[in-house]
Amino acid sequence: METNSRNARGRGRPPLSDGVRQRLLSHARELLRSGEQEKLPIRQLAASAGVSTGSFYKFFPDQHALREALAMDVYAELALILDRTLTQAAERSVLERVMQMAVSYVDYVQANEKLWANLLEFRRQYRDSNALAVEAENALFGVLEAELDKLEGVNEPELRADLARALWASVHGITVQTVPNSFKEDPKGDALEQMRLIIDAVITRYSS
Repeated sequence: METNSRNARGRGRPPLSDGVRQRLLSHARELLRSGEQEKLPIRQLAASAGVSTGSFYKFFPDQHALREALAMDVYAELALILDRTLTQAAERSVLERVMQMAVSYVDYVQANEKLWANLLEFRRQYRDSNALAVEAENALFGVLEAELDKLEGVNEPELRADLARALWASVHGITVQTVPNSFKEDPKGDALEQMRLIIDAVITRYSS
């Protein structure tokens, strides 16, 4: 009877929850945002989340796993933002919808500079060998492809995919080059004007 009683109570600590994992990620995000740390200190993150270093490693075996999780969070956040942007612009033209996506992209990158830098570094090192990153990136491309599919001149899936990637690369390149380096009084406005020139040219070319 005593043995059964002990078994009923169970042994050891309760299993770690997803809430602990989210706390660890939240603290890591804040540390990256602060710009104070290039390498995320695992002991500090574990302590700030109220868990042991050993518990931390159960969620993230190494720095790569932690940075991968942070990158996946950014992909997911951006996907939600783009979805919300398109919902709000439901009655607008394809040009304006794609431009609103560009605005949301610039806003997100500006507001989350260090998180975005982490994603780009992760992508540079592991993108082609990481199935989750490939899937997440393709999903973002798919959002843009769905808009381009509305154009009369875009009939082939391969063309649609190529155009989506070309536009995405243009928006990204202008975001990381023009916004921080523009000599104009409104760097963001300068960047968006450049984006509009490219997006308008593509959409006009394939609208008929």
